[in-house]
Parts: sequence; C-alpha cells; structure tokens
Amino acid sequence: AIRWHMTLTLSTRDELIPSVSPKGGNPERTHPTTQLEIRVDGWPDNLFRMWAPEHVGGVWTHTDAAHSRQAFESIDGGLRWQYRADSGARVELTVRRITERAELAVLSIDSFVGNGSTAALQGVGVACCLQLGMAPDFACHDFGRIHVRSDRRWRSLQELQPSSDYPHYPAAARRSTGGKMVWGGDMSALFERTAADHPLIACTARDGERTVATASAEPDYLFHNRANPHLLCLHSTQELVDGLAPDATAAFRQHVYFVAGGLDAAAAAYARHPPENAPTGRMADPSH
Repeated sequence: AIRWHMTLTLSTRDELIPSVSPKGGNPERTHPTTQLEIRVDGWPDNLFRMWAPEHVGGVWTHTDAAHSRQAFESIDGGLRWQYRADSGARVELTVRRITERAELAVLSIDSFVGNGSTAALQGVGVACCLQLGMAPDFACHDFGRIHVRSDRRWRSLQELQPSSDYPHYPAAARRSTGGKMVWGGDMSALFERTAADHPLIACTARDGERTVATASAEPDYLFHNRANPHLLCLHSTQELVDGLAPDATAAFRQHVYFVAGGLDAAAAAYARHPPENAPTGRMADPSH
C-alpha cells in the first residue's frame, strides 16, 4: 500500500470566484472573497479550497463586498479570523491541525458567534464550503465518487440518483429548519427524500486509495454542488441556533479529514476524531 506523509500546509488567497446558484440560493458573487487553501504533502497538484466561513447566519456573509475579505492571523497549529458587526455581534473562527500522521490528517474548524446586541439573534449558524474543483484527483462530475450513508450503508450520490445538481440530504436525526439556509434562503425544494444517517460526506480519489471527507457536530444536512464545476463543493452544515440571547455565545465545529484509504478508513477517522461541539469559551477581542 502507498504511504503518504500527511502534513497540511495552510494559506489564504483573495480571489473572485463566480458561481451559479439555484432559485433561493446565494446572491451572485461579484467581488473577491478570501479562500483558505489547503495542500497535502504527497498529494501533488491537488489544491483544496475552503470558504471558512461562507456565511455566518444573522451576522456576516461573504456576498457582502464591504466585509468579504478576511484578515486571518497565524496561531499555534493554524489560523484565526475575527469579526465584529456594527450590531455588536462577534465572530471568531479558528482552523487548526489536530492530527497529522502517515495516513491521516484532520483539520478542525471551530466557530464562535457572540451576541453583543440587546436583542436575540435569529438563524445563527456557520456554513463552510470545502471545494474539490482544483483537486483533479478528487474532482467528480458524475456523483459517482461522492458518498453519504443512508440506512446504515455508504452510497454514492450516483446510486441515489439526485433530483438536481444541488442535492441536500437531511440528517436523519435533524430537528430543525426544513430548508432554511444560513444565509436566509429557502432551499427546501432541493432537499432529497433520502436522509443521511452519518455526519460525513466523503469523496474518494480516482485511484480509490485516498478520501477527503467533512463532518460537523449535530448536522442539519449534507450537500454537494455539482452545478459549478470549478467548485464541486462538499458541505456538512450544523443546525441553526434560533433565539441566541444577548451576551450568549453559540459554538460550531466542523472537521475535514484527509485519509489514506477508502470510505471505511474515513469512517474510522471520524470515529477517532469526531467533531464534538466546541466549548463556548471566551473569545478574543476582535481588532476590527
């Protein structure tokens, strides 16, 4: 078996990345946004991009040109971004390497949203977008190597025969929003009847020997975007928090797994490093 040295390199880049959204989806991007760029030593020519975040419900969105560029700072093990809205709401997001071994590397994205206003915040959530479009070994245009688990069996989206190029799979245990998105849209028409019973959404490489997957704590839905071939993104999005009280903080956690192995290895990596919800600790004071 091939052994890779699973060391991750993180950087950021500001770039205009267009998109085609379905009815009820994101407003069109017309300005540069900040991308997190992830490279895996030993996986040459594969660049994984990520909007971290893409949206913070009720507080921030990268479709707002005035605030779309993020000033990340280096911290031990990764990067941090902080933001304070005019309303007094605050966001802190950290991206940290939590393990790097010969056959597994894991990133943890921890997001904290603090309500510094005098009224409750509605629809609070964090959406991060993991893109495969610039990773040619992983880019999949026919749903055949994108997998979710349903009825306790891993299935390709090709097998599930999605009804659109934007299939959303509700979490089997979800309690919430029925298509209400972090950015405020209603995507209920794109929710498939099939429910996902595992937080992971995964993509296997063309060689069948590597997998990239992502999972969030308490996911509301899993989502793949095939309509934008330069994105080909994966989402595991945590449930929204409605009615975040003044002075309260909501926490969200998502992991990204880079695995030497197939779906079973990705599931085992999740079992060893599940994205249990982040503690709502004290946030650093944003400088902007």
